[in-house]
Amino acid sequence: MDLVSRIQNLPIGKFHYTLLWVVGLGWMFDAMDTGIIAFIMTTLVKDWALTPAESGWIVSIGFVGMAIGAVCSGALADRFGRKTIFATTMAIYSIATALCAFAPDLKWLLIFRFIVGLGLGGQLPVAVTLVSEYIPSHVRGRFIVLLESFWGLGWLVAALISYFIIPKFGWHIAFLMGGLPLIYILVIWKKLPESIPYLINRGRVE
Repeated sequence: MDLVSRIQNLPIGKFHYTLLWVVGLGWMFDAMDTGIIAFIMTTLVKDWALTPAESGWIVSIGFVGMAIGAVCSGALADRFGRKTIFATTMAIYSIATALCAFAPDLKWLLIFRFIVGLGLGGQLPVAVTLVSEYIPSHVRGRFIVLLESFWGLGWLVAALISYFIIPKFGWHIAFLMGGLPLIYILVIWKKLPESIPYLINRGRVE
């Protein structure tokens, strides 16, 4: 039995649940960032007197970035490691979201939202792959469902921010709060293991 098979046949324990919540919180921040723009748009449209076409571009450009990020992240993860790309994509969308708070006009906001999309889209497939490569096949489906449940939690956090923060402090603060996942990268680097198949393919069998 090879090393990967041995890893995937280990009994479910604390390690697997730690992996789930560490990656799951990353998904939650991903969803929070996706949701924040939806709640911000109402206020932003009024403040900037945006046309329907302009407001549509703000949302759409993020999805364009997500599509490109998702396509590119697989190859990048194979080259640089799942953990590295997971952390890097989180840094990208966190910083870009915070920069949205300082966007002076629509052009810069679109640029920042596109970069946000690159990070968001790049993180999702890497997260699923990282969890899948460690979880035994007989419970893998259950763990993936649990992982995806963090997406709903992220939208809940975004809704709470929109309800309590935006009316009192404005949409700029909401964008700044979207940059908070940058701090979480420290937890990822400490708690998240690198992919076993990636390490083996790189000859790092020790």
